[in-house]
Amino acid sequence: MALPLDQNIRDQKNSVAWENVTLKELVMQIANKHEMNAELYAENVFFERLDQNQETDLAFINRVVKEIGLNMKVSDDKIIIFDDEEMEKNDAIEVFNIKDYRIRSFSLKKKNKEIYDKVEVSYYDPDKKKVVKEIITKEELDKRNQVTTEEKESKSKDSKKTDKKSQKKVSKKPVKKVKSKKK
Repeated sequence: MALPLDQNIRDQKNSVAWENVTLKELVMQIANKHEMNAELYAENVFFERLDQNQETDLAFINRVVKEIGLNMKVSDDKIIIFDDEEMEKNDAIEVFNIKDYRIRSFSLKKKNKEIYDKVEVSYYDPDKKKVVKEIITKEELDKRNQVTTEEKESKSKDSKKTDKKSQKKVSKKPVKKVKSKKK
């Protein structure tokens, strides 16, 4: 989530009673308050009353949106509300492969504010000539990222043993000189 310069939207807690307001009006009023724009790609739901009780504006919108089964994204000083199911029905604008020459670098953060129960990734493998689909659950990810002190010690001992073995193997192998091709 790329957040705007106005930090109040995610830091300042407010208590407001919203009455006879549509989703679009609610989001537009909060967006305008923080000098942002808003876009709604979903049904404009009407609320008789909504209570924002000691919540930041961003957390409040997110809660309301989740309660009615929609999603929110904040990007480029814009609050975007959308229906995920409706968006999935649309054709993809463009699909990127991580090895694509146009992608020079990327970064991923380890933790987000909200963590999904599972992630499903699919991509086309040109070598295998088929679509590869992988699923990882939150629990599998937690196990993968967990390293205890005992594991660290055993891994470091194993790596030292492996290093000594590999050094012996390397010293016995003849060295070939290979010219690298420039791209």
